[in-house]
Amino acid sequence: RAASMEPDSRATVLYVDDEALARKYFAHLAGARYRVLTAAGVDDALALLAESGERIDVLVTDYRMPGRLGSELLPEVERDHPHIVCMLASAYADKQVLLELINAGSLFRLLEKPLDTAELLRCLALAVQAGRARAARRLGLMAIDESLAFLEHELNTPLAAVANFARGIERRAMRLQRHRSNVSACVAIRPSRNVNRESMTLCTGRPVTENV
Repeated sequence: RAASMEPDSRATVLYVDDEALARKYFAHLAGARYRVLTAAGVDDALALLAESGERIDVLVTDYRMPGRLGSELLPEVERDHPHIVCMLASAYADKQVLLELINAGSLFRLLEKPLDTAELLRCLALAVQAGRARAARRLGLMAIDESLAFLEHELNTPLAAVANFARGIERRAMRLQRHRSNVSACVAIRPSRNVNRESMTLCTGRPVTENV
């Protein structure tokens, strides 16, 4: 049978554990439903995230590992890869650390080791759903920001034109009002020899000649 050329649409899960057997067991449990990547420690996980973080949906890390604890990884993932949903797997973990992680929003679920297949798959499904909802909210906010910027530009341009047009009308109205005032003053003046020719010229805007 020919291999399918369709892209793999499964979510990608990164599992971090210093024990090779644990990594193999996790890949066996979750591999049928998810693409599974593994890392042997916090530093390996960070290197993998730096290279392929955008295509990772869920991260599951063991708590107690040589070098750096799994709990140290979660805040860095939350900061640099906020789209990834994180879970911690442990047979023993510091309750205060767990509370801090939960309160900071870095931890989605705590998985108890040894991992139970049904519980693991249930939590992974929930994590994928949460990640997709998070991504949708982020895209929605980006779309709103872009729409607001577009509307601001579109509204500011005609409003500026209207404001300039209104100021032009105001200036023309003031000139017209001054002209009418001058005309009214001139109408009140009856031409006579006693009227100053310069005053009449000022009112009418035309030189006044004396009739003989």
